[in-house]
Amino acid sequence: MPNIVKIGNILYFLPMILLVLTCALLVWACRKKGEKFADNLVFSLCLANFVLHFVKQFMPGYIWVDWPYSLRQSTPENLCALLITLSPFLYKWGGTYMKDYLVVIGLVSGLVVFIAPSTALSTPLVSVAAFFEVARFYLCHAILIIVAVLIALSGFHKFSYKRIPMLLVLFLAAQTIIVMNELLLWGSRLVDLPFEYFWSRDVRNASLSFGPSSSVDPVLEPLYWMCGVQWEVDHIRYFVPVLWMILPSILLGMPLIFVLTLPFTHKEIKDDCAVFAQKLKMKTEEIKAKRRAA
Repeated sequence: MPNIVKIGNILYFLPMILLVLTCALLVWACRKKGEKFADNLVFSLCLANFVLHFVKQFMPGYIWVDWPYSLRQSTPENLCALLITLSPFLYKWGGTYMKDYLVVIGLVSGLVVFIAPSTALSTPLVSVAAFFEVARFYLCHAILIIVAVLIALSGFHKFSYKRIPMLLVLFLAAQTIIVMNELLLWGSRLVDLPFEYFWSRDVRNASLSFGPSSSVDPVLEPLYWMCGVQWEVDHIRYFVPVLWMILPSILLGMPLIFVLTLPFTHKEIKDDCAVFAQKLKMKTEEIKAKRRAA
């Protein structure tokens, strides 16, 4: 048995298998036990994830190693952390658009982490503290996915493709919160680095708020024309935080979300297409009738 997660080895696929089995089991339980059970389960999972986000400060890898700098990891320092801190409130009291964000962003960001588990890939499982940190990492992101699946399949919230533009607005708002949080962390010295690194695309940029990682420049540079104002210092390229995402979100993000949400929206799209076709047919017949009368 390997002692570190590597893409393609058994420890890479094991969390995915456990996630699928857990999702299937909980979906079955919710359908068997009814709506009230499902509602309580979803809220309990959101609340447990919220508590874990702060209680982790008492784990050995935090309080004994990196405190007080570890406190930054209980702030909304990336998209998943922000969603974890908001999820109990979005689920219980959030409106339609907020629940859209909870379901879609929770599902997408959680799946991205399982495909590219950055923390797990860089943490050898050679101590109890390391094992618990990797387990916590997978658990908190698994809950985001499970909550999204249960909400969608239990019928508590119905996503509509017509609300995709507002979802992107909320996504950009979340990115803005992350940047503001970074300013507070750097100002309070919980990030112990020279401020020149604040703008870096390769330092503390897990949610890409400050631009795409420089490692993808050779591939994506032809697309950087859509990323707005850019500048270079000592041959290092910088982007305007968050604002660089606006056009890519419209041109690439909206079609991507449309495709990813088809399992939830295909019936609505089919019905709308049928209505549109019927109206088009009626309009065509009306035009033909007018021409014959003339």
